[in-house]
Amino acid sequence: MDGKILKKDIISFVSELELKNKLTVKDSETIVNSIFEFLKQKMKEGNEIQISDFGKFLVVNKDAREGINPITGEKISIVAKKSPKIKFFPSFKKFLNDWVKKNSLQNTLVIIPACFFIPKNRLYDWLRKLKEE
Repeated sequence: MDGKILKKDIISFVSELELKNKLTVKDSETIVNSIFEFLKQKMKEGNEIQISDFGKFLVVNKDAREGINPITGEKISIVAKKSPKIKFFPSFKKFLNDWVKKNSLQNTLVIIPACFFIPKNRLYDWLRKLKEE
């Protein structure tokens, strides 16, 4: 699956687990919604959420500060706020990097025409020489 993973994709995944005949899509939706509500509530309370072999979700407090309006150049005050943040664990980063190494062009022979590597003036000289031969 490329691109965005939506809540409905997670619901579909949960409904297709080994509980095939026991969980309906509606049941799966209720479970997924409950999990997300739980996580949102705990983060709202300021709790850190750790999911092993994945990462941790936390709330960062950003202090009030002064900034500059890029259009007018005048000073403005930026209010304090809370911001969600995720930190991935090293095991998850390793998993992703191993996958990239396995599936990258690094292990593939790619043939690229020489004209992409030869400066234009040298390419024209080379083409003229070929024509003369």
